[in-house]
Amino acid sequence: MIKISDLYYAYKVKNKHIEALKGIDLEIPKGEFVVFLGPNGSGKSTLVKHINGLLTPSAGEVVVDGINAKEDDSIWKIRQKVGMVFQNPDNQIVANVVENDIAFGPENLGLSSSEIKERVKKSLSLTKILEYSKYEPHLLSGGQKQLVAIAGALAMEPEYLILDEPTSMLDPLSRRKILKIIHDLNKNHKTTILLVTHFTDEAVNADRVYILDAGRIACYGEPRETLGNISLLSKFQIKPLAMTSLAASLVKSGIDISTSVLTVDEMVEELCLLN
Repeated sequence: MIKISDLYYAYKVKNKHIEALKGIDLEIPKGEFVVFLGPNGSGKSTLVKHINGLLTPSAGEVVVDGINAKEDDSIWKIRQKVGMVFQNPDNQIVANVVENDIAFGPENLGLSSSEIKERVKKSLSLTKILEYSKYEPHLLSGGQKQLVAIAGALAMEPEYLILDEPTSMLDPLSRRKILKIIHDLNKNHKTTILLVTHFTDEAVNADRVYILDAGRIACYGEPRETLGNISLLSKFQIKPLAMTSLAASLVKSGIDISTSVLTVDEMVEELCLLN
């Protein structure tokens, strides 16, 4: 379990202290798929960077599987448990051949050559890019590069995987491919997923959705509670789902359907019930 208690984080800009996080409390059990939504500057990325140990709390605690981030020698242990993938894969790829890049992390663990090769092959297979193992990363598309970055994180065999806006720079097809792989990791390989995103539709199949605003958790709940509430999303400058907006418009027109429709399939079911 990830447990965050009364977490505060402040940084200095021109001799002024800016509070980026203000008393965050949350618990994420293993195996969950959790999504963080919120406007720019709400604290989403700052929060998840604490879970990976990239930032140190100004106050409060971050505990991962009983390991307190404040304890001596804890950061290395936490980073072995918590992998992280960033928005721009070019900032995360370090080698000039795909398989060498994925091997970078395991090599730093001091693993044997055979173990490293096995992890590289497994990670390439999980991300469906085994055919690109000998490629130079700069020859790959943006989506393929992001899959390389994910494979590199998976080669460390993390129990938790943080993805900080991994699809924001990608085309719709690449977005869908990466989301499918992320959900497969969660459902079939029991990897706990923490996804930061601006795309509301990426949260539809999550276990829980957290909405951050001005460094605080404004609200949280299951997708239907949060994403199905247009007025709530509007309050925090979050674009509602297309089908939820359509449902609201139909209700205004006098058509009696549920206003918490999230997907196209659900909309089709609602419309069919009218007959």
